[in-house]
Amino acid sequence: MYLNRESLALTCIFRQEACGFGGLSVPRIMIADDRESMRSALRSLLVLRPGWVVCGEAETAKEAITRATELRPDLIVLDYKLQTSDGIAAADGILRVMPTVPIVMFTLYKTDELELEANRIGIRCVVGKEDGIESLLCAIDSELNSCVNLGKF
Repeated sequence: MYLNRESLALTCIFRQEACGFGGLSVPRIMIADDRESMRSALRSLLVLRPGWVVCGEAETAKEAITRATELRPDLIVLDYKLQTSDGIAAADGILRVMPTVPIVMFTLYKTDELELEANRIGIRCVVGKEDGIESLLCAIDSELNSCVNLGKF
């Protein structure tokens, strides 16, 4: 099924309203990307969503693991390319400590092989940066809705 930008945006809005994130708890999101400009842009966009809070950031795989362990975010947006390592290594380290935290990989390097490797270690969602911010927001909504359905929020 093909979704154009308008129907994708409406799906995201519906999901957000249907799950009512303003109620019990505020989802805390951590951003890990090696580029400050991308972290800043993502932070600016994510905080526009009612009830979403960016609780921290990281630019390297090692820092992502440390910050995730310290901050205990409810969801992590993780780039594949990180300084000195990659998002797969970071996710593997994070998921060893926090096996249930949802991770959305947001990358310029999305391939079938990367998606398979990400799924193998426990990342359920890989979004290509070329797919746009609407796709990322829907992926985050979807992962947070999974948390709602499990009673986390």
